[in-house]
Amino acid sequence: MITVFSSREFMSARILFGVLISETHIKLKYRSLNSGVIPVLSNYVFSEICDIVSIKKGELRDLLVISIKCKDIDITLDMISSINMFEQGEKVNLTISKERPEFSERDFCAHGYVVTEKKKKDESYTTIISFFGPLLRISSNESFIEKKGLKIMDHIYFCIKKSTA
Repeated sequence: MITVFSSREFMSARILFGVLISETHIKLKYRSLNSGVIPVLSNYVFSEICDIVSIKKGELRDLLVISIKCKDIDITLDMISSINMFEQGEKVNLTISKERPEFSERDFCAHGYVVTEKKKKDESYTTIISFFGPLLRISSNESFIEKKGLKIMDHIYFCIKKSTA
């Protein structure tokens, strides 16, 4: 059985039962259903266990370029060497989300904007996300933006968490 709440009823129920829902915990989206609103947990755009293939010195001083291999995409990430906490060969849980995910001091998380996506001559795609300087490049055989429902200038969160698997 699904109980349908209006947004006012949901807020009252939240206060009445003392449920604390904050931005850093679980964000809720609302979906209209007939006359009411149902709180729905938001989904990640992308979340997968990936391998750190290499960590190389970048072109700029104190910059590393981390290459990450996931199931259907390859990622290169600009990382400032003083904050790098990862090693070659390590398994990581990589998350791209439109909403702020939970993370700890053991994780690398950044936020930024989808800048562009280019289709190359070989029919592959490169999607670029900027973290106010450092870049994330996603290489894939399909349009990452279309497949994941993103748009240019969407604000996103990117986290790499050390995998327990």
